[in-house]
Amino acid sequence: MDEDLEKLLTHPYDEPVLAKDTRLLEAESSTDFTSRTVKDYSAFRNSPDVTLRPHISGANLIESRFFSPTLPGTMKNALIQYAPRLKDCIDDLKKNYNIYVETATDDILEKEARRLDRRYFQQKANEDQIAFIRLKRFYEKIKTFHEIARDDWREINKLNDTLSVMPETQIFARQIEAEVLRGVSLLMRQTDSFLDALKQYMRIEQETLDAITGSYRTVMNYTISIIYTISAFFGEAPEIIDMPPETPAEDSFSSSDRDGPAGSIARNIIIESQERRLNRSAILSALLLGSRDWNRTPHYSMELPVRFYAESVENFKNAYHVNMDPKNILGPMNTAAALVRQGQGENFLERYKTMIRNLFSEIMQELITIDFPGLDRPNVFLYHGGPAVILNILLFRLRQSQLGEIFYLDKLNVTVREIPEELIKKELIEWWNRLFSDLQAEDVDSYLTYSRTMELVKKEFRALHEEGVKLRKKEQPASTYVGLEKWLKDNRIRVFGFRKIEVFKRFIPGTILDQN
Repeated sequence: MDEDLEKLLTHPYDEPVLAKDTRLLEAESSTDFTSRTVKDYSAFRNSPDVTLRPHISGANLIESRFFSPTLPGTMKNALIQYAPRLKDCIDDLKKNYNIYVETATDDILEKEARRLDRRYFQQKANEDQIAFIRLKRFYEKIKTFHEIARDDWREINKLNDTLSVMPETQIFARQIEAEVLRGVSLLMRQTDSFLDALKQYMRIEQETLDAITGSYRTVMNYTISIIYTISAFFGEAPEIIDMPPETPAEDSFSSSDRDGPAGSIARNIIIESQERRLNRSAILSALLLGSRDWNRTPHYSMELPVRFYAESVENFKNAYHVNMDPKNILGPMNTAAALVRQGQGENFLERYKTMIRNLFSEIMQELITIDFPGLDRPNVFLYHGGPAVILNILLFRLRQSQLGEIFYLDKLNVTVREIPEELIKKELIEWWNRLFSDLQAEDVDSYLTYSRTMELVKKEFRALHEEGVKLRKKEQPASTYVGLEKWLKDNRIRVFGFRKIEVFKRFIPGTILDQN
């Protein structure tokens, strides 16, 4: 047999993962950031409270380690004299994160821009001018927090340098350096690059520090040829061409432009709880706990526009039938009968939500007790899997059984038969956030733990793949290697199981399971 074919049959998806993992581990422990890495500020496509969250998760990790009751007595005695200095820096970081970053999200900036439009324009601002105010305030807030955070982290680094030369705290200091300070240093440099590029894009002429509020203020002119959005800055909006010559707006902004006297808007905004702010925001989203590039990918994210959820709920309430009983699955009715029963869905809404949440819990238990038993940290495994894995498994179950389908009439009185995915996503996001409410960033930031999870998953995939090869040989004794891939794809549920398929697709890209 050809050697390459024999190797493929023996280890069909044996890519050199360990070498790749090792390189990433080494990169995380290196302070030699490349120019390309420093200038990669693509994370700012996300909301700033997500992108800059490592400041808070890193500070929390240092604080928990510094004041841990399990520290040896000698180390505690050595650290205690530096506790007030560290606490001041961490408290300052958290306070200013709340004041500037939490108020730089889209929903708050939108309201602020509409409240301030007459300050910047003589007439009521149009949507492009509102976007100008919004982006201006975004830059000023992120710039302010960034400079404050720079000072706080500089003090924390000095403190860690002191601890690194003391025999009692040397190991402690090295751990803080490796687990937090290097990552924050990279984030700070990426933020520098982002702000510099955004400043040029917006054509900011001058920026000054307001002595009263401690905030940065910018001088810039509104230019109609610039699209004042982050997406346009990243090139995600079409360029405007053939525009008239640029003309500055009638209003310019000087360093005296400010939100008010000592009590600025930022100071007067009530910092709401995360849950309350989530419920009134334009987007519902799953918790994003990690602070590394590799654990802040779309796999960890799930977002749902509130308007989509509202539409889904409205359709559900208007439904004339909801399949809630697996022993009594019904199909669509004729229009006359449907019109009589229209609106019955509202009676089933809360029961439906309870059923969906129970199914989430069932899937979770099946994954960690049946599919991947014996996990050291099952909650960390589930978090790394991501919410989409749970959603896809649930949708497969519902579609196979027709359980959870709803039937309603559209505007033309034509029956629509569907599974209300947006409603389900909302329940999943809330269930997911409750499930991982106690999970800390340090629990999911260990690439060693993550790489062990990947190896466990890959080992299971290879074992099942080999079982699939044997099963095909048993059922088709005369078969050759030709056609094996198609057979495995056609029989993937039998061979791999529908729950494991979603886990394999998450952790092992490029296999037959990714193919349509």
